[in-house]
Amino acid sequence: MKGRIEKSAGFTLVEIVFAILIAGTAFAGLALAFSTGMASIKATRETSIAILAAQQEIENMRNTPFNAIQTHSFSVPPLDTDGTVVAELLEADMKKVSVNVSWTSGSGRGMSKDLLTVITRNGINRQ
Repeated sequence: MKGRIEKSAGFTLVEIVFAILIAGTAFAGLALAFSTGMASIKATRETSIAILAAQQEIENMRNTPFNAIQTHSFSVPPLDTDGTVVAELLEADMKKVSVNVSWTSGSGRGMSKDLLTVITRNGINRQ
């Protein structure tokens, strides 16, 4: 039986094309998940920086003499932006202090964080 062609083991062209398509889809999904994760990490980092800057400014206001607490702006260099502090007199010995940090994220989206506190002339729980 010399004229007979033996069937060899291997993959057909159709099987190889489908394998490449499946592998390509899997790699595209991984690349998308990776880029989404990196964008999320960057947004979280920016938000943490904004919150820390606002908290630091509130602490600065708590350490400022009561009569010197006033509306002003402050710089947040890591985000290349400025924050604002708005001080409002609630009563003769009480001020509401609002701190806002607004910035444009790496993705171009506008972001903002606000913190609010009340500062009294005599401090907390002092009579």
